[in-house]
Amino acid sequence: FVTSKRFISSPRPAFDFSNTQAAYTHLNDSSLLRSLVILQLCSIDAIVENSLKLMQLGEKVLPSPLFRRLMESTFYGHFIPGETHEDVVRSCERFRAAGIRFFPAASVEDELTDGEEEEDVLVEATLDANTTLVADSIQLAESLYDDNDRRNSKMAMKLSAIIKPRLLTLLSSGLLENGLLPLVKASELHVRMEEAATEQGCAKQFLAAVERLDSLMKDVHRRGLSIFIDAEHIYMQPAICALVLYMQSKYNTSNHLTIFNTQQTYLKVLPNDFGPY
Repeated sequence: FVTSKRFISSPRPAFDFSNTQAAYTHLNDSSLLRSLVILQLCSIDAIVENSLKLMQLGEKVLPSPLFRRLMESTFYGHFIPGETHEDVVRSCERFRAAGIRFFPAASVEDELTDGEEEEDVLVEATLDANTTLVADSIQLAESLYDDNDRRNSKMAMKLSAIIKPRLLTLLSSGLLENGLLPLVKASELHVRMEEAATEQGCAKQFLAAVERLDSLMKDVHRRGLSIFIDAEHIYMQPAICALVLYMQSKYNTSNHLTIFNTQQTYLKVLPNDFGPY
């Protein structure tokens, strides 16, 4: 993929959080109090480890409007910038006024479930719906930046939102078993991955997955945005890296780097992954 020294900018000055008046000027007193309460709650292991069960319990014992209001005034309100387009825009305007850069993320993903067998039609319909959600997030991300700042804009997504985790796992196994990752030309990855998918009996799903991914990356490129692809479970990561590299070979140019990958620098195999490139 294309890299260029001119994209390596000087590091920005560190935000001075010791200056509390400047660091938290975008928050009112109630938001600061909420942040403190949530910080203390998240330091309690029992609450963190049973958070999903506690949410499910709350949904059962509380009336729906009350549960919704409770979440909006606590965890949801703290971690999520808004439920509607207008809410997100207002939150980003506050961040911008405080000198804080924001990083929109399409928070859609899936994970491998033991013994899970689903109808292909249902799975593809869900993945298509997720692709539409990510496309909406791309459109939203564009609206958050003005023309002068768009080249510096960043957003993120997970490939498991639009590609079934089981397919990513099978592809990863095929790539590793057949030694297909250390290739000189990134453009060859699509052909080699299709060969691996055919061997695993999932060529049709693979082609549909590439079509969904390509449509999203083309849209990001057309809008002049940049996107980070998040790292996921290690058993899916080889396929994710190969797909990202293939997309980078198509849409990263000397004028604009559209697609970025996430490197898990704590893994011992990382130097080997960079070797051929």
